[in-house]
Amino acid sequence: MIECVLNISEGSNYAALTDLANLSSRSLLDLHFDPHHNRSVFTLAGDHLLEDLMEMTLYCAAHLNIDSHSGVHPRLGIIDVAPFIPKMGSSFDEAEAMRQAFAEFLARELDVPSFYYGKERSLPYVRKHAFQGLMPDIGPQESHKFLGASCLGVRSPLIAYNLVLDTDIESAKRLAASIRSSDVRALAFKVGEYVQLSTNLINPGSYGPLDLYFDIRKAFRILKGEMVGVIDDEYLAQIPERFRPTLDIYYEDTFQSRLRNGYEPPLI
Repeated sequence: MIECVLNISEGSNYAALTDLANLSSRSLLDLHFDPHHNRSVFTLAGDHLLEDLMEMTLYCAAHLNIDSHSGVHPRLGIIDVAPFIPKMGSSFDEAEAMRQAFAEFLARELDVPSFYYGKERSLPYVRKHAFQGLMPDIGPQESHKFLGASCLGVRSPLIAYNLVLDTDIESAKRLAASIRSSDVRALAFKVGEYVQLSTNLINPGSYGPLDLYFDIRKAFRILKGEMVGVIDDEYLAQIPERFRPTLDIYYEDTFQSRLRNGYEPPLI
């Protein structure tokens, strides 16, 4: 089975998000959206994954426009980021084949270029160098006027975890820079009246949400924690049950639980 964590540059058009959730209902395991980021994250998996991705993309092409987009999160396009993650016995070769099929669809049907990341290069490298020395791996060699460009990855599971801090944005930006490593990617954002530390925990088996929480708590007051997407059973098992309410991570948030029990997206 292949998982895809589709990041769409739209987080405030609730009618569009509802339509996209309905279009992806056969594959949808989680939906997270934020109007300040103006971004939504659809966690998808299953037999209909590629078909649902294509349907969602065609909807976005008909209804969304990167030119009119605003939000605090960096982006290259409407179908901004889509990593493909092998799960439950699937191989990286299978994930790469699905990425290739989706990239060919974007190029053929919509003239949208794609940058690859994973073994090729990191996602931060793509964001920094796209169209400035780094050209797309597939598709047109310029950004689409309305849809921009896409970043398509193949990677191992990670955990996207955010902390809302009682601090100012400049202090949070210095914090984000100080904790970046091979295990942690971090950015700081002003989201409404709050300051958010947004992280990707690249090697959650060795450094997970609880490690991050305890490290940040040494110097900053944490107002709340927030996971984006789902977590694998094996990583949840590393978090003692008494700490899960503090992190706001529960068994119902696991990839395996959502596969077994299904998922109803939040009312939008």
